[in-house]
Amino acid sequence: MTEEFDRDLAVFTAAVQMSADARAVFLDQACKGDDELRLRIEALLRAHEGMGDFLDVAPPGIAPRQVYPPLAGMVPGEWIGHYTLVRQIGEGGCGVVYEAEQEKPVRRRVALKIIKPGMDTQSVIARFEAERQALAMMDHPNIAKVFDAGATESGRPYFVMELVRGVKITDYCDQKSLTTVERLELFVVVCHAVQHAHQKGIIHRDIKPSNILVTEMPDGVALPVVIDFGIAKATTNQPLTDKTVFTALEMLIGTPAYMSPEQAALASPDVDTRSDIYSLGVLFYELLTGSTPFDTRELLKEGLDEIRRVIREEEPLRPSVRLSRQTPSDQAALAQHRKTEPPRLTRTLHGDLDWIAIKALEKDRTRRYATANDLALDVKRYLAHEPISARPPSKLYLFGRVVRRHRLLFIAIGLVVALFLAGLIIVSASLARERRESAKSQQITRFLENMLQSAGPSVALGQDTALLRGILDRTAERVTNELANQPAIEMELLRLTGQIYQELAEYPKAEATHRAALALARPLYGLESDEAATSLNDLGLALWREGKLPEAETAHREALVLRRRHRGNRSREVAASLVNLANVYRHAHQPGVAVPLVQEALGIQTNLLGMESRETADSLRVLSILLGDQGKRAEAEVMARRVLEIRRKLLHPDDPLIAASLADVGWTIVKQEKWSQGEPIQREALALRLKLFGHAHPSTIESLNSLCWNLEHQRKYPEAEALHRQGLAFWVARGEGETAPALSRLDGLMRDLLVEKKLAETEQILNTALTPSLLGKTSCVPFLKVRLDLLARRRQWPEAAVDAALLLQYDSADLYRYHQLAGTLAGSHNRPAYDQLCQKIISQFADTTNRDVAERMAQVCLLYPDSVVASRLVEKMVDTAVTVTNGQPEYAFGQVCKAMACYRMGRYPEAIVWADKAVQGPYLHAQGKAYAVLAMAQWKLGQQDTAHAMLAKGDALVPHTPAGRDTGEDLGAWVGWIFARVSLDEAVDLINPAKLETGKP
Repeated sequence: MTEEFDRDLAVFTAAVQMSADARAVFLDQACKGDDELRLRIEALLRAHEGMGDFLDVAPPGIAPRQVYPPLAGMVPGEWIGHYTLVRQIGEGGCGVVYEAEQEKPVRRRVALKIIKPGMDTQSVIARFEAERQALAMMDHPNIAKVFDAGATESGRPYFVMELVRGVKITDYCDQKSLTTVERLELFVVVCHAVQHAHQKGIIHRDIKPSNILVTEMPDGVALPVVIDFGIAKATTNQPLTDKTVFTALEMLIGTPAYMSPEQAALASPDVDTRSDIYSLGVLFYELLTGSTPFDTRELLKEGLDEIRRVIREEEPLRPSVRLSRQTPSDQAALAQHRKTEPPRLTRTLHGDLDWIAIKALEKDRTRRYATANDLALDVKRYLAHEPISARPPSKLYLFGRVVRRHRLLFIAIGLVVALFLAGLIIVSASLARERRESAKSQQITRFLENMLQSAGPSVALGQDTALLRGILDRTAERVTNELANQPAIEMELLRLTGQIYQELAEYPKAEATHRAALALARPLYGLESDEAATSLNDLGLALWREGKLPEAETAHREALVLRRRHRGNRSREVAASLVNLANVYRHAHQPGVAVPLVQEALGIQTNLLGMESRETADSLRVLSILLGDQGKRAEAEVMARRVLEIRRKLLHPDDPLIAASLADVGWTIVKQEKWSQGEPIQREALALRLKLFGHAHPSTIESLNSLCWNLEHQRKYPEAEALHRQGLAFWVARGEGETAPALSRLDGLMRDLLVEKKLAETEQILNTALTPSLLGKTSCVPFLKVRLDLLARRRQWPEAAVDAALLLQYDSADLYRYHQLAGTLAGSHNRPAYDQLCQKIISQFADTTNRDVAERMAQVCLLYPDSVVASRLVEKMVDTAVTVTNGQPEYAFGQVCKAMACYRMGRYPEAIVWADKAVQGPYLHAQGKAYAVLAMAQWKLGQQDTAHAMLAKGDALVPHTPAGRDTGEDLGAWVGWIFARVSLDEAVDLINPAKLETGKP
């Protein structure tokens, strides 16, 4: 095909889809300066309009193709499927969007999108179906959800999706006068939504403000939602539709101002996710400056060829430059919308934000951000005042560009440089003097390092750690102030200071110090240097200890990449980074990702160092904990004892790593419910940690709480209470300002008082400690846990639900909080809140590979028969919940979970098989729930007598008013009780509703 034909086809294809008025304006712009093109297009349009129904009438003997009538009559009140049209709210290239009302199975307002009149060609219908399938593949709170799909009586496809009542993101930011920081925080959320689409294999290809609507949640929080995947492209091999979707040659797909250079090229068939990165860059630019990099109105005036040339060839101005070139009145208006002044806004954009924008808008897509997450991460780095990755091009790169433009000039410069090199001989003597000064600096550094190491708790045993922390704080301050002109020495001392802060459990200070060391290492040695890798590794350890897992993962991954590059794949440093990264995934409940990393590290370490080295023992310890997390407790114990044996051979008896190994062995023993066997080794671990760290250290608190937990299971309540009182008294006597250890002591003390039925004393502590000043802070978590138990025991469910919701907010890492909230919502009969909780669970945990997580989350989602969650995803979690060796006590919960899932899906014989297994387990509440499933399944199969017998057994095990009500017995047992009781009440309602007791939760 000729280039002239290609242009004609592109313009005609676009014009034929427009109304007469819009068509005239379009042709004025597209054919500007080319009268012959205008005449050809108008001739084609006249021929198209004059052909009548020639193409719609089939020749004799050939079945006619389906002809869709126009959508006349699509007015408010008309029905499409189960939906009543309310009003038209939007119109795209090939679809019309209506607000509609759904009556069944739930009553709600939705958005219904249907083919426009005259847009029923095969390619448009195929693209429309691709949009429907693309949206259905995604499940993200910031992407419009698909509820239903179908076809009208005339055969036109439609789909029903979430009705997003919002305004486009740029308008929302201006209406609310959001600051630059607030706009960037919204932008990060949008990036995460686009990343989700990319992970599902979908490119949006038309990201722009009107396709990102912002609505507000009931609590006032802004929620951006990405809409209109109408021109999405699958990047995987999965089919989006069974019809062919092809883009006409030279048809522009997307909106010109937001279109990537590769989209504008048209001939490029391999548009990938980086095209969306460019569009996100345009959005980023517009949020900062109020305008796109290239003016939309000016682009459209110039015609298609000029649009394509500008997008592909012209470099955009940096945001700060664009702002500086605007009129004073425009600058003032922009600054006012961002609650700032024009000069300050320009300074804000200059630098990091300029570089982020330019990297996202690179013409060469290989130089853009690789993923939407990478772009979001750089924005988050800027917000956190951290170094960004979008650095200016290297000096070598810029130098090469200059040389290519001025070859002759640099030949002459080369001659001058040759003469200059000869002069270097003169300064050789000064270099020797500098080397002597460097040796002196190294001696000073070693002296200071030795002095700092004396502050470490592993060296200064028995000394006052508060005094040591004070010394360390002053040392860190002096290092920063007095060594500013010696960055290499400053970096090394900051690194060492950060490591000691970490030993003292001063994790925020450790993070800040390691960030300062990294900021020095990068300009001093290079962004990808070995020294930068070491600082990244140190920073990752501090972030992990603080619980900042996503940031820790990023730091350790960057360190691993750099260490592989510098040290090779079989080095000790690479092995250490692998173990550190595995630890992050372990705490993120991703053992399937963590285990291969540890195994790779062990392979490296045993090959280099043998089985009995400190580093090999460290890796074996992580693997031991992972085995325990996966329920392989006996194997974990064997490995933990092996680690303890190696460390005792290699280390001093009072080394902190010995204490850690003792604690690990104790943990693996008590996890097998061998309480009395675990007590001696837990006491040994606690004694050593008290000696090393005192009562205030998190490791000591961990050992103290673990021992008290063991004593409570052995019903040695007075000993447990006494131990908590001792720890609390010691902390108060110290008079230190930190509250976390004191709160931990109070938490343990209150729980022991509950167990001993001293409710009045417990409430007295609560009323004193849980003051308004603590509400809204994570420090109130221990008290909220105790108050929740008190309220739940007294069946004060609405009040308990408030505390349970706060606990989930402040302590979301503890997955038991989901169970507690679900139980209190069931007791309160708060079904809307329960449904929201289920949706949150599905979005966060549907893909988990952790058995315990899957079982707990599926139990919540299966609590009611008509839960709104996706049954396929719940079934996936249920299958994960039962993938564990039979015979473990916890397996009964997985079995009853599987039984309920089968019952919910109508597989009654299978439900009976699983429930029969669960009633053989050791846990009363699991048995009660299993009897409920047996009763309901057998009733559905017509076995009424057996159903009544099973229900009676369940009621006897889990009565409406348990014997331990309002007592301290069985801490936390109310959660299992209410889960079992809800299922039994469902069975009563099915089998004999007249006997449903009024006292049900």
